[in-house]
Amino acid sequence: MIFALAAAIFAVMSAVNPDFVYSILKPGLDSSEMTVLGFGTDIVNASGSTMKAPMVILFAFSIITSLCMTMIFRNIYLIYKTAEGKTWFSKGETPFQKDIVRMVREVRIFSIAIPVVQIIASFIIKMITHFTCETHVFLTGLIFGSVVVSISQFFAYGKKLESDVEGLV
Repeated sequence: MIFALAAAIFAVMSAVNPDFVYSILKPGLDSSEMTVLGFGTDIVNASGSTMKAPMVILFAFSIITSLCMTMIFRNIYLIYKTAEGKTWFSKGETPFQKDIVRMVREVRIFSIAIPVVQIIASFIIKMITHFTCETHVFLTGLIFGSVVVSISQFFAYGKKLESDVEGLV
């Protein structure tokens, strides 16, 4: 959440005065590469100097991806607390609850949303930049999201089995 706030501040500052933000970040930049949460861009104009305009887009999309990461960690925390029966909406000390299935599916949505947002950002950066532009996106969120899909199906099936057993007792 703190990173999302810092990224929002830098996005506004770089929209207002890109030279000021660039002067702050220049010591930490390797040549012309900028990377945020696995999404990186490498933009160089004809003279070999770094482009400052894509910083605004990079920070704007880093806000979205960091909020997705915040929601993933929030849901994981709530899954553990709900399974222990320590939330107001938990139905006992069992991992097979309707809310846990929902939260696991939300983790899937947010983990898949991160690389999708980064791919959209790379297309936008490439459209506005008329110079050499290379972007790289880590697609591990798609793989993680597909694994979480199967895990959510196990939790949904366990919830169904548990409710069937409770009906017999």
